[in-house]
Amino acid sequence: MLDACRHEDTDARITYVGVDEDGRTRVRVQSSRASSVETMQRMLRKAMPFAIVRASEDVLDGSLQAELIVPTNQDEYRMAYTQQKQKFATQMLSSGVTIMATAGVCLIFASFWSSLQTAAV
Repeated sequence: MLDACRHEDTDARITYVGVDEDGRTRVRVQSSRASSVETMQRMLRKAMPFAIVRASEDVLDGSLQAELIVPTNQDEYRMAYTQQKQKFATQMLSSGVTIMATAGVCLIFASFWSSLQTAAV
């Protein structure tokens, strides 16, 4: 992650690493005066697409920092599942599976009903 930031800004440095109450790792990266926080945020979003990236201000010295919140495994799964669920091909495949399963159950029921009719005669 720091390598991605240093690709854009050689003086970028990590100012904070910690874990919040939900178990997500929070990392703050400070850019040099020559680079902007927006550029740093873009680089972090590109390096970690599922992470939450935002700007934060250091209250001690007033400097702006890019803050990266690394999602947990459950967060990543939930985001990927939601993203995939919204795709048209996935919706069509899901609909096809439902139709085929319904047709299969109807055929099994029809076969069972036919065997009952034959046994009754």
